[in-house]
Amino acid sequence: MKDEVLKRGKFYIIGTGPAGPKMATLQALNTIKKMDVILASYQDTKLFEDYIGEKPVLFDPWEGFWDYEDKHFLMLNKEEMEKFRTRRFHLRDERVEKMKELLNQG
Repeated sequence: MKDEVLKRGKFYIIGTGPAGPKMATLQALNTIKKMDVILASYQDTKLFEDYIGEKPVLFDPWEGFWDYEDKHFLMLNKEEMEKFRTRRFHLRDERVEKMKELLNQG
């Protein structure tokens, strides 16, 4: 059991702030450099590309969070809102499962 715990990966959430690497903490930048994979928006991957390097970016965690078929969720009608909610929960479940798999791989 102890060996299984040691093999588990670590999941970091790093707030990158509104100003990019120039205003990020050294601890945040050094942690980004050490990561195996990244979850980030396209904008953040561009801002932090010097620190991300060639690491794979699995997905943008915000994609599909605020919109449905190119419409902001506040502009959806009742039927679209229901589809949006279903899709959003499905996306969440897929992403959480992928993160769990990676963490379990160490």
